[in-house]
Amino acid sequence: MTINVQCVYGDDDIENVRNCIIPNLAAATKEKVVFLTMNYDAAGKRLDSGDQYGCEVRDIPKTTDRRTGFAENHNFLFKESEKTPSFVLINPDCVPLPGSIDRLIERKTDKVAIVEGRQRPFEHPKKYDQKTLETPWVSGAFELIDSDFYQSVGGMDELYFLYAEDVDLSWRAWLKGYRVLYEPAAQIIHGELSNQVQSY
Repeated sequence: MTINVQCVYGDDDIENVRNCIIPNLAAATKEKVVFLTMNYDAAGKRLDSGDQYGCEVRDIPKTTDRRTGFAENHNFLFKESEKTPSFVLINPDCVPLPGSIDRLIERKTDKVAIVEGRQRPFEHPKKYDQKTLETPWVSGAFELIDSDFYQSVGGMDELYFLYAEDVDLSWRAWLKGYRVLYEPAAQIIHGELSNQVQSY
């Protein structure tokens, strides 16, 4: 199976994406990874495309000079990709830990729209049912999304430039009869510590 992983970055994120995210993707899942990336600044630097560390990197050029936000950028990458049953969003200042993407995939069953992983060293504060793992909303920093669901709702609402688009998507999932889950066993390092982590 192939899993798409999407990441939108800026010039300041390139070192972390190149040296920390890409080398760790192969350890994060046993599936074939297509890593779809885009610099949110059309005039910014670009990542190299091609096979790297066991995954296929596809850096897609931005097609507009207009300022675009998190939702619009990820919607664009989704539209430019060859669809897989689910796809993963990861922030450019993260590092996926071994098995983290597989834990998200394993947790996703029928009628589950989104599964969020755990952020370390500081767990994202949220309420969730420790038996069912159901949660009202998830963070877009590291999550797996069902592609059919995402397409059916038109992706994230592009009226949100940054923040709250992930909450809105979660609520739309619940309203359409899907479940939204939090999987603490799927872990990433998020934030300033990520650039201190190399390959596992």
